[in-house]
Amino acid sequence: MSNSLASKSFSNPDVLKEPDKTHSASVDLGVATATKLVLQPGWKWSECVKPLVGGHSCQAAHVGVVIQGSMTVAHDDGTEITVHAGDAYTFAPGHDGWVNGDVEFIGYEVTVSTKISEPGAALIRKFSSKNCLVLLCLNQRWATLTRQFRPS
Repeated sequence: MSNSLASKSFSNPDVLKEPDKTHSASVDLGVATATKLVLQPGWKWSECVKPLVGGHSCQAAHVGVVIQGSMTVAHDDGTEITVHAGDAYTFAPGHDGWVNGDVEFIGYEVTVSTKISEPGAALIRKFSSKNCLVLLCLNQRWATLTRQFRPS
């Protein structure tokens, strides 16, 4: 894979996870992992994923964009947010979430590698433009990148 250009299809993912009402296809792009999420109506993290991973709530951080449907996320601190098609989002660790209504939720999430080489870090900086949202944690513990899609 090139250090400056990469592309992979979600139809041939590197990692496929399919718990109840879930289709999660991830592709490794070197400096980042992109995931396409398709969650069926009735999906709820605490009912569909928690039985497989345990814990009180989801401990993953998420940064993404909603393509279709809507989801509500309730954080352990009591705050709640609903995201809809066309929204970009971040969810901190410690939350539950569920699909609203009868429309499947389709979203994309991108996570930047925590072990980025300097050429990789330079590549991420190049992605920063008015059409991209780049979130970098300067303490180098994690970094997240997502492209912000705007409805036409």
